[in-house]
Amino acid sequence: RPVQRDKIDPSKSIGNIGFAITKQQKSYHLMGDCPYYSNDYETGKIDWRQRTYCQGDLQGVFLAIAATDHPEVQHQIAEEAAGLPVLLNSADDPAACDFQVPSKLRRGELLITISTGGASPALAKQIRKRLELEFGWEYGPVVALLARLRQLVLQGSNTTDDRSKLFNTMLGFDIAESVRNAD
Repeated sequence: RPVQRDKIDPSKSIGNIGFAITKQQKSYHLMGDCPYYSNDYETGKIDWRQRTYCQGDLQGVFLAIAATDHPEVQHQIAEEAAGLPVLLNSADDPAACDFQVPSKLRRGELLITISTGGASPALAKQIRKRLELEFGWEYGPVVALLARLRQLVLQGSNTTDDRSKLFNTMLGFDIAESVRNAD
């Protein structure tokens, strides 16, 4: 069942917008004015219902994110969720949240998350933007390379101390800079 979202920030992933997941965790329902996701609707990835939130929308829902621009609707959603076994994230109301959604930076398998516990999402976003400069695209291939090297090292008969020294030696080289310069 859906929750409302009036304006969706296209920089957020579908896990960060106004939606709900059914108990089967397979069905995404999206509400409100969200043309950015119209292709996902057309391909059947999401169920887009162009209407506002109604009492009862959270019945049978496992997880909901309420992200409207209307405090009264946010409050209604939070009240309904409080009476149900629903995990809720309510934008701009940390006290109503069962969980926080951190700002995230992904480079391949590298995932860095930043959270202020709901105190200041703007600060978390600002920190993420700084980290984006520090950890560029090259960290995706670096992590993939290190994962493969780790597999090879772990297959050997080295001791834990030997493996630790080897990993630290590998990290002593600026692999990221080498990848960046090779491009």
